[in-house]
Amino acid sequence: MATTSSAKSYVCRKRKERPVELKFSLEECCQNGITRDFFRCSLDPAGATPLRTANKKLHRSCFPSPWRKEGRFSLFDRIESSFFTFRLEHRQSKNDKAQDPTEERILLFRSDQAGSIGKVVFSIPSKQNKQIEYKDESYSLVSPPAPSIIASINVLSVQERYRGFDFGGLLFCEALAYLQRQYCDDSKMILCSLVAKEDVRRQGKLVAFYQRLGAKIKDGAKRSLVNNNDEETYERIPMEVALSKTCNCDCDPSPSLITSSIASFLPVTFLALDTRGNPVPLTNFKTSYAWLLVEKKNGEVVVQSTRQGTSNGKDCSRSYFQVLPWPETNEVKSKPSYLVWIIRSITDGLYLDSDIYTSDICLSHSPTYWQIYKDANHLSLVKTKENPSWRNHYRCLWSKQTVSFIKEMHRKYSDFDTCKLSILDALELARDLPADKYSGSDVSVRTFSFAMAEMARNEGHADWVQFVALVQTLGCILKIQNPFAFGETGEEFDWTITGAESRVVGSKAPDCCAYVEFRRLNPDEKDPHYSTYLGMYERNVGLENVLLNWSSNEYMYYMLKYNKVSLPEDAFKILKFIPLVDWHSRKQYRHFSTTDDEKVRQPVVDFYNICLNAKRCILKTGKDLSDTACQSLWHSHYAFVVRKYVGVNEKLSW
Repeated sequence: MATTSSAKSYVCRKRKERPVELKFSLEECCQNGITRDFFRCSLDPAGATPLRTANKKLHRSCFPSPWRKEGRFSLFDRIESSFFTFRLEHRQSKNDKAQDPTEERILLFRSDQAGSIGKVVFSIPSKQNKQIEYKDESYSLVSPPAPSIIASINVLSVQERYRGFDFGGLLFCEALAYLQRQYCDDSKMILCSLVAKEDVRRQGKLVAFYQRLGAKIKDGAKRSLVNNNDEETYERIPMEVALSKTCNCDCDPSPSLITSSIASFLPVTFLALDTRGNPVPLTNFKTSYAWLLVEKKNGEVVVQSTRQGTSNGKDCSRSYFQVLPWPETNEVKSKPSYLVWIIRSITDGLYLDSDIYTSDICLSHSPTYWQIYKDANHLSLVKTKENPSWRNHYRCLWSKQTVSFIKEMHRKYSDFDTCKLSILDALELARDLPADKYSGSDVSVRTFSFAMAEMARNEGHADWVQFVALVQTLGCILKIQNPFAFGETGEEFDWTITGAESRVVGSKAPDCCAYVEFRRLNPDEKDPHYSTYLGMYERNVGLENVLLNWSSNEYMYYMLKYNKVSLPEDAFKILKFIPLVDWHSRKQYRHFSTTDDEKVRQPVVDFYNICLNAKRCILKTGKDLSDTACQSLWHSHYAFVVRKYVGVNEKLSW
């Protein structure tokens, strides 16, 4: 059969050693969209990046069931290839002597091999009258009202190893969209017929698939059983889809992928972090549609669904989303996998969001932020808790926290002559400071302090652990007592913000450090004395003898030591080492730690979990403790704990 292509073929050569390089000119790349760098970083099998926000591997349930059955979670592993993408091609028969000159087909190809991996074949009789009857006795179709056009879906198939990504739904919707564009107008409609060949062992699954696409079983249709050569029994079920110019059925797709502007596409999974920081899927592959990451030939990358679906009353899948990077400063050019992205609808300007309680995709008027994540080469976009303000804080942290800066902080605050305050006075001042500056929550540092102390108390920890939980974030009160120490506006660099991870300064930072992409901004990276494995230290020097990022915990450690607070030595170590997540949770810096340091590592991990759990609880409720509630907690319990180690009314030097 002679065929012609209605779309330009996008061909990539298969390379074993490195991914296919997509060809673009700089003039073709969109200034605001993702370019080929995003696509290559996302899909390069050698370029997998860890999910920084969760620090956990994805659970099997995050992936489609066909992958779980095979024990693999990667499209690339399952298909046994290096980098590749997909494309669609529409072909029409131009030979009148062909077996069916009215037949048309849409084919699904891989970019690195010949031969289609999926297809939909459909046809429209060349001469149609107002009254049309089918010769097949399995149809009992009442002729549609004139003037109408009868079409038929003859074949819909996808190779078995490519199933689970809704490619069948994509092909079906593209065929109906083509018929609708070509033949529907104000005076004509299309009645498209098909036969669901249902395996009797999977009763109802294929019919349900077509029903989700907008088809329905024909009224009065006669069903018949068929035995094929494979000795399997199938039931033939006549179905139909009605299309008109203003059709709004579930098969009405997003913008067509069969255009000269589309280069290639890949299925993508949307994930979000639940309240415990575990990644959960937002696109359930058992629902009526999946999502595609589509690369356009102008260098732009967009997200669209394989077909229409609804979510929370908002028609998300009919929207056409552009993936935009949050602008970075010119100080550093981060890799696409490290950037924060927003996914914005081109049609109405709304942003793709998720409902964490229903694991459903929805639309929002406020931007949410996503990052690339690829586990075992599977591509996902993860809704992250990070935001541009938090990234900017880490950028400042990396650029400011040098050996000279930390030594200057030690010198500046070593006299502790800023003010004289009791612990209760400090808690009262902390009432006016946010616990999470960049989350938009109204919860105060005071509430966070009491929440941590109460969690430690409820878990049965010693009273000195409760004391550390109560005071560890109180270094932030220096912003109130001496705001000009943080710049003229008090916002130049806020080292008192809690939640930021610490690192050993004066040696090479490990690659697992938070926001390690900003490491190049640190001046110490250019100093060979500070940028080696040991740096300025000796092996096993002890973590109390190295310089850590100057933070609220670091300040409180030295402040309590200066005031000779009678805490156990383990309490001081816990207070100092909590932000050093790379050591206590990622097994880094062991070349600096001693045996005594390793003994306290597990208590530090336990305390770190208390901090995380307390923060999740208070941010989930979003309620700040009242003055009455705080006074009740203080007078009923914590006044006695503070009196034991400090003295309830004793003023400390800050």
